Formats: sequence, structure tokens, C-alpha cells
Amino acid sequence: MEFAGAQRVLISQARWFHEKGYAVQAVFLYDKQGLLKQWQLSNPFPVLSLEGRKPGSDPISNAIKLLGAIVKLFRLLRNGPEVIVSFTPHSNLIGLPVAWFAGVPVRIGTVHGQISGASKLLAWFHGRLVNSRIPRITVCVSEQVKRAVVKNEHANPDRLIVIENGIDLELFESGEVDSQEIRRELKVASNGILFISVGRLALEKGHSYMLEAFSQVSLSHPNAFLSMVGDGPLRGQLEAQATELMISNRLTFVGLRDDVIDLLKSSDIYVQPSLSEGLSLALLEALAASLPIVATKIPGFVSILDDEKTALLVPPANADKLATAMERLIMDSGLRHRIAQSGHELVKKRYSVAAMCQAYEHLIPNFF
Repeated sequence: MEFAGAQRVLISQARWFHEKGYAVQAVFLYDKQGLLKQWQLSNPFPVLSLEGRKPGSDPISNAIKLLGAIVKLFRLLRNGPEVIVSFTPHSNLIGLPVAWFAGVPVRIGTVHGQISGASKLLAWFHGRLVNSRIPRITVCVSEQVKRAVVKNEHANPDRLIVIENGIDLELFESGEVDSQEIRRELKVASNGILFISVGRLALEKGHSYMLEAFSQVSLSHPNAFLSMVGDGPLRGQLEAQATELMISNRLTFVGLRDDVIDLLKSSDIYVQPSLSEGLSLALLEALAASLPIVATKIPGFVSILDDEKTALLVPPANADKLATAMERLIMDSGLRHRIAQSGHELVKKRYSVAAMCQAYEHLIPNFF
């Protein structure tokens, strides 16, 4: 249970199915970020934590907690759910076999991207799970993710299908946002151009190259500011890099937030410097917020974005090219508007939560 892409897809799917009249429960192995009470209050369906891990506890204690969580999950699934959908590699490896033993008839795994920091052994086990009859099918969120699972995990492509992620567009069309207050909080000057990036602060997200690029941009554009939304293992390292590059006065590490949509709506340009990615929920949300995009030319982005039309695409791990693209959008308001408008039209047409959930709704009856 954390603010991350797969978990947010889980909640949006659960909300859609609940609104359609289905009985839904959202179940998590453990509460990583202390979100349980907040998520229970903000959702109209049960949200449960199996308490399978306590961050900071010793390995033996956490092993005991995990065994207890597996027992709780078995008891829960034995009492009647007809469908289980699991949303992370560890949830696939734990939840789907337990559901199989508990007699749940429809068992669907999902893959949202490569397993960050995973060992080859974990990838091997996950591939063997995909190829087994334990999951009735495994859903990949993009063709690029499917190809990666086949290549890296030696999965049988016939055991995989693609259903692309979607987002709740209504969240971006409703509600007033006090952008001026948010920009004051982020210490953006009144005439400032605010770049924003949303994502876990981890190696595969490429944030170090974005900081290098922003240090170049800030030299010639004193009205440029940058906010980074999210947390992760590299936060301390990135903060130290920002200090070394002398950009800390125009950079804000926002941390984890539950008002990401408001932050996006209050920004001017979105930057996604990822080195690898599945179908990024953060990118889709930036498109929905009508932000012009600068992103890297990686398979997960090239499959949905057109260079110079719905985004400016640059080579990954290239701070110079990233800086050039960022500066182009600062200097050319017409280009910003055109890219933002095209991107918004794309996400409305192809990446709604309704389209995603309807695909699952049509898939599930095939397995009864």
C-alpha cells in the first residue's frame, strides 16, 4: 500500500467496478506508507491490509508476519470471491497461488513494468508463474511490457494479453484549483515557468539527468523552476546532487502527495526522464492535465507519444538533449500549447479508466 502506479490503477479499477454494482475489496500485503485509514475513508469499498510486513522490523519477524498474511488471505479468498486480480510481481507470486489453493475460479495477474532491482531468480520464478495454469491469464499494460516479460522472464506469449492502463479523466475536469497558492508553496516566482516531474526517486526514472539538464536551463532562464513529486531510495543522493549543481534555490522535492492532480494543473511543463518504463500512469495524468511533455525516447513512451506532436522526445541518459527540449518549450509558447492540446486529445481518446475496466469486464467471463 503506497502511492505508486500499480496501486493507483488498483484503486481506480476497484472504484469503477464498485460503481457498476460489483462487490469489490482492495487487499494489500502490507501498509508501506501508513495509508490504511486514509484509503479506507476515501473509498466506498473495503480496503484491507494483511499486515504481512512491518517496515524496519527484522527479517525473522517479517517472515512470521508474511506467513500470517498468507493465512489471512487464504481465509478471505476461501469465503467466496469469484475473481482475483493482482497488481505487482510480489502480489502475483503470493496472491495467485493462494487463490488457486482457495478455489477462486478466475485468477488474473498483471505486469506494469520491469521489476525494479529484482534478482534474476525473482524474474525466473515470475516467468514460471506466468507459464503455469495458476493464473488464468496475465495482463501486460503495454505491448512493450509484454515483449519484456517474454524476453526477460521467458514467458509464453500465449499466456499474456495487453490491456492498457487508463485514468479517471473526470478528476481532471472537476474542481477548482488554487494554482497561485500551490505555486507560492513551491516557491515559484510570479513570472516563473514551473517544470514538474512525478515518480519514484529510483535509478530507472533517470532523475539525475533531469537535474543536470535543469542546471543548464536555469543558467539562461532565471524564471525556470522545478518540482519533483515522489520519494524513493535516491532522494538523499538527488538532494546532494542538486546542492552540488547549485540549483536547490529553484528546486523543490515535494515528496509524496495526495494532490498530484492539483500540482500538475498548477505547473507549466512536465518532464519524464525515465530510462525504462511500462505504461506510465504519471505520464498519462500529465497528458490529462493538458501539460506539454518532455520525455525520453524509450519503448514505453515511443509506443504512445509522437515526437513533436504529443511530446518532445529525447534520447535517454542525455542531459544536453533534455535541456535543449526544455528550453524550446520555455521559449515557444505556441509549441507548448500545440503539444499540450494534442496530448490531451490522445489521452481522452485512448486512455480512460472506463476503457481499461471494460476490457477487464469483457475478459473475466471467458474463464468461468
